[in-house]
Amino acid sequence: MIYAADNFEALSYLRQHITIRPVQPNPKRLYEGTIDEMLKKMEQVRKLMCYLPGIDCGACGSPNCQSLAEDIVRHEAQFSDCVFMQRNMEKHGKLDQEHAFRIVEKTWGKDRLNKDCYKKGAKYEGL
Repeated sequence: MIYAADNFEALSYLRQHITIRPVQPNPKRLYEGTIDEMLKKMEQVRKLMCYLPGIDCGACGSPNCQSLAEDIVRHEAQFSDCVFMQRNMEKHGKLDQEHAFRIVEKTWGKDRLNKDCYKKGAKYEGL
């Protein structure tokens, strides 16, 4: 029984003094195909990151710019999903405002941009 008590103390010590970082995604699992195909896709992600703002706002629906770039490479998202890139594309005549608005509605919901004084943090929240 002494062993069990020692084990408990050791476990208690480890819980107090050891922290484990969150598990990060493994790029090998993000892409399918041969090693050459995966490396090509990883290079595409790096090239896309040159254009994305890198502020990780999450407004596109992805948790960060890196994830958006990976989704674009996997054909699960579009470059114009980034609101900053939308504005840039609008400025240069590559995206009309109506299409940009539809992208925002698709990402955040049809009525998300409507005035709502009862939503969280607004004037009448909770009433």
